[in-house]
Amino acid sequence: MTTTGGDHNPFDAWDDWDEWEGEGGPATEAAEPRKGGRDDPWGSHGQNLIANGHDEQPPAYELGDPGPEPLYEPLETARARGRRRDSAHILEGDVAPLPVVLWPDSTPPARQWVVDGWIPAGHVSGLYAAGGTGKSILTLQLLISIAAGQPFLNMRTMSGPVMGIFCEDDPDELHRRTTMVCDAMGIHLHDIADSLYLYSRIGHDNTLMAFPSGIGDPGELTALWHAFSDQMRTVQPVMITVDTISDTFAGNESDRLQARRFVQACLGRWCIDHNTTVLALAHPSRSGITQGDMQSGSTAWEGAMRSRLTFRRPEPRKDIEDDQPNRNERILTLAKTNYSPLAGEQLRLRFDAGAYTALSLSYSEQNMERHRLAKLVEQQMRELADRGHDFSLSPRSPSHVPKVLAEHSKVLQTERALTVKMVNRIVADMLAGGVLMLQGRGGSHGRVQQQLFFVEASTTANLFPEGDMGQNQ
Repeated sequence: MTTTGGDHNPFDAWDDWDEWEGEGGPATEAAEPRKGGRDDPWGSHGQNLIANGHDEQPPAYELGDPGPEPLYEPLETARARGRRRDSAHILEGDVAPLPVVLWPDSTPPARQWVVDGWIPAGHVSGLYAAGGTGKSILTLQLLISIAAGQPFLNMRTMSGPVMGIFCEDDPDELHRRTTMVCDAMGIHLHDIADSLYLYSRIGHDNTLMAFPSGIGDPGELTALWHAFSDQMRTVQPVMITVDTISDTFAGNESDRLQARRFVQACLGRWCIDHNTTVLALAHPSRSGITQGDMQSGSTAWEGAMRSRLTFRRPEPRKDIEDDQPNRNERILTLAKTNYSPLAGEQLRLRFDAGAYTALSLSYSEQNMERHRLAKLVEQQMRELADRGHDFSLSPRSPSHVPKVLAEHSKVLQTERALTVKMVNRIVADMLAGGVLMLQGRGGSHGRVQQQLFFVEASTTANLFPEGDMGQNQ
């Protein structure tokens, strides 16, 4: 079958055959096309015709011959044909496409956050911490902050009713901790009693999704899942916390399919059905604790969550002998986020009088602290330079700045925030900002060594202009 012209459509073959058949076809049976045969465009030969645009033996073309017409219509023609469709027409069904045709005339909605920049609204996020770290108290503090409409660790929060499912704490413990956190935050419990819904599930079967057939089982939502879902219709929570995944997930944590199904089709189903947000608490594996990534089982958990927080005790500093971190301090890290530029941000927390307080917070406050540390490093370096000490950028050199400060100054011991990494970062800022410069100096064996020198009339104050702290990150 041959087609010509610019309006070629690969399915014209079927239309031609259909019209031809409707007219009664040829007088002889032998000439009538047989479905599935060579002349049937939906048979094997016809499929080759449609797929390749020619018969089994493609014709040879002379040099300069433009060749056959393109199989598919030009993109411009396809777009014009698509625009001719009624823009209000939206396909329906389980696999209906999004109404993209309506988007050019509308403004996309702003992204909503339950905790600004850390926990996106309408999705499942995770909080990973080893047992005994204090994640349940931190979670309770988050719920109380949202219910009271107050900031959480100085970060803005969404306000509204909340539900907390606790599988490891009894009612009395939740009562004590709630009272303790409210007192520490200056919140009257009776002001949030109708917005704070806590569930003690210790000693109960808390399975929300089961996988009775094992590998390949898509999972089944349990009666408990539906019972909580019924509660959500009444409460209409802006956030639900589940403590913990190991109590509510009756599957194999290392099975990628089951992990994703639990996050998306179980916890995520609550997000969709009730326009809410879920924070699932989990314990990391031993390797996750050792490696520091706080992972547990399959990486599918992190892949399915839109945000993942980790909560841990601070590690002893290697540059201080026999260092013992404060037992009341913790580090909260935004280990993964799909929607925020804050991935990797850390908050140093301290448990004090029943609740956690942040020791470092916003960009502006972090830069103010960094400015203070930079001034301190500059002061110590200038004093040591006046005493004849040299400074180098090379970690292998005995004059490497952190090494000189550690050996000849107590600043690294008195200021815990001045880690080797922070000192190197401050020195890099001073070098880039013109406070320091590199200059060659003769060394042993005729080699020229690059040393750091201060630039006259330039200080770290130039690196952090007043009123612009939040822009220097």
